[in-house]
Amino acid sequence: MGLTVCRTWAFNDRDRNNALQLSPGRFDTGVFEALDKAIVEAQRHGIKLLLS
Repeated sequence: MGLTVCRTWAFNDRDRNNALQLSPGRFDTGVFEALDKAIVEAQRHGIKLLLS
């Protein structure tokens, strides 16, 4: 498709099961790891991400 740039969400403020920050100062590392994997895959395919 020729995609070189993609804007994607880098937060979740509605679904507490997948929120990056569960409460002030308390984070879900599993969700950060999933975001890291998405960033790595984008890089592997030559796609730059704009994380909103």
